[in-house]
Amino acid sequence: MPVRVRPPVQKLNLKKIELFIWEIPVPNLYSFQFSNGVKSDKKLKTLICGDRIGINGKSILCSILLNLSNKLWIKLEKGSQVEMIKKNRSVYLGILFSFIVFFIIIVSIQFLDTEIAVRVMRFLKSIRTLHKATEDIPDLLPYLVGFGTASMWIIYFYRSHEKIIDVKMQFLKLAATVLPVAYLLKMLFQFVFGRTHTRLWLTSNVPLKFNWFHEIGSGCFPSGHMTVFTAFGTAVWIYYPKYRRPVLITIVLLAIALIATDYHFLSDIIAGSYLGFLITYFLWLGLSKSPFAKENLQS
Repeated sequence: MPVRVRPPVQKLNLKKIELFIWEIPVPNLYSFQFSNGVKSDKKLKTLICGDRIGINGKSILCSILLNLSNKLWIKLEKGSQVEMIKKNRSVYLGILFSFIVFFIIIVSIQFLDTEIAVRVMRFLKSIRTLHKATEDIPDLLPYLVGFGTASMWIIYFYRSHEKIIDVKMQFLKLAATVLPVAYLLKMLFQFVFGRTHTRLWLTSNVPLKFNWFHEIGSGCFPSGHMTVFTAFGTAVWIYYPKYRRPVLITIVLLAIALIATDYHFLSDIIAGSYLGFLITYFLWLGLSKSPFAKENLQS
């Protein structure tokens, strides 16, 4: 009778894994079932290469097991997908990070926003051509959101009609969802906070304050451009890792441009960026649990 030898657990650099990542919710950590019908109440780290586990009613072969700090990576038999299990610790880290972001926003509002805005305006006024060029830039964001959303849904439904199932389909579905959601949420938050626009405060002597629930279309907190572009960039970041550097550079340049033209305070930029990230992250989690996503994962 052949003896089954347990292969050693490998530790690899996370950066070397250039595969698409799919997240399994923490409650499913103990719901895996071996192909022989026996349910296991042990943690997934007890699995070895060659084991078959049941996910969503289908048997999947575990070919590689990687234990990386507090994360467990399992390479499945298709070779192009990886399942990532996060422990509860990641939830607490996320909450802690959110508190840090909120603290930075408050510090920026209290000590940095007005000082940066005033200095930028002085610089712009010192160069007449530059000041005039940035004085009345049209807001094309609603048109970009409308065109981008419509285009991606058209492509998505066309590919769906052609029975095409791939990563691009998941990206299109996520991106076409986050764009309008991000735009509507930025409008909602700007209505709730009603913060005085940077240029309105600088040029019209309007008091700088938060006019809570003032009126639709007023307010600049959080930045709508940063919310929408970060939301879209996060979708690209998830599904197309090779474009992460261009995405990051684009978002940083956009943030600098919005501050350098005095169309937003620093805190508006930070809040918009984090809001855009959260929108895409939670929508991605929700869409990843949909039947379509599960079919993709196991096909």
